[in-house]
Amino acid sequence: RAALGNMFEIQSSQLAVNRTQNEQIRAFAQRMVNEHTKAGEALKTAAQGQTLPQQLDQAHAQMLQTLQG
Repeated sequence: RAALGNMFEIQSSQLAVNRTQNEQIRAFAQRMVNEHTKAGEALKTAAQGQTLPQQLDQAHAQMLQTLQG
């Protein structure tokens, strides 16, 4: 669940970076991308060979699709 939530945070923040005209929102969203990318790397290390999801599950994908609309 942590990996899925982390992926969603990255992808939704990337969406905000690409779509907003507001520099403060863009800066915050980029910081979220950077921090969650680091967290994802730490999660991979902590998982020690466990298989982590490579794409969003249906619930997170649907939330991202709603944001894209």
